Amino acid sequence: MNIAQRAEALAEQAPIEIPYDLSAMSRTVCEMLHKSLDALVNTDSALAGEVCAMDSVVDALNRDAFARVQDAIRRGPDRLDALVSMLSVSRYLERIADHATNIGEDVIYMLEGEIIRHKMKSKP
Repeated sequence: MNIAQRAEALAEQAPIEIPYDLSAMSRTVCEMLHKSLDALVNTDSALAGEVCAMDSVVDALNRDAFARVQDAIRRGPDRLDALVSMLSVSRYLERIADHATNIGEDVIYMLEGEIIRHKMKSKP
């Protein structure tokens, strides 16, 4: 499944409140994607570095989404399917951010010859 398929599935169910800040996460991921492509097209390693730094913001938003969905499931287990779909959307957005970060890392490698992939990944 993908985000569009999750949206279709959610549209067929009773409306629920989104338990996390989907708008902030979506905006950040879109910004990362735009910046990573601009960095690639314009061969801009500084911009690529900005993208790489933004990945931790999206990772934190995804962790927050997981915790909030988990809490929402405890409070309303009857909404499990919809909440799992919402959690999947968060995870898909996080993966898009990872791909944008990979582009940024590749731009830095292409321009500076430095592999930063392993230096920047410090996930708990």
